[in-house]
Amino acid sequence: MALARRAGTEYEALIAREVCAPLGMTDTVVTVDGTRSGRSAQGHGRRGRPVAPWHLADLAGAGGLRSTATDLVAFVRAQLDGGPAGLAEAIRLSRAVEYRTSPFAWVHLGWMAHRLHPRQGAHLQIWHNGGTGGFSSFVGFDPEKRLAVIALGNTQRPVDGPAFDLLRTLQAERADKPN
Repeated sequence: MALARRAGTEYEALIAREVCAPLGMTDTVVTVDGTRSGRSAQGHGRRGRPVAPWHLADLAGAGGLRSTATDLVAFVRAQLDGGPAGLAEAIRLSRAVEYRTSPFAWVHLGWMAHRLHPRQGAHLQIWHNGGTGGFSSFVGFDPEKRLAVIALGNTQRPVDGPAFDLLRTLQAERADKPN
């Protein structure tokens, strides 16, 4: 919200202009309307019953973006490839800044990261997860091995465990292969 106010626009418009448009992410929005509403998954609570999506208003930056797997692939490709010229510096900076939380884990701007124990291959995992009423998500990648996992769920049950398992498996399979 602070960035949107500084730019003199709304959060959704700022994200659309500065992130989504340069990356070709045409289905990432805050406001789901028109044909998008008919394509939106139904979220489910812990007991498997349908729940309404959250509308976070001024907290949209904390979980109000709605996206598709296709758009998230574009976002992760930019993370792995450095992104288009207009975003390359911002992508680099998002991982240049870090706050160490332990010898093996740290936080970047918008990302968490850790290096697996050497017994697990010492692979780098950069990730962010999320959850709102009826939905959960995970995006994780290894820039050194150039691979990623995107997991989306339409329940409140976190998808982190299976997503990390898949990322670790892919990293182990690629451990002996050149990048």
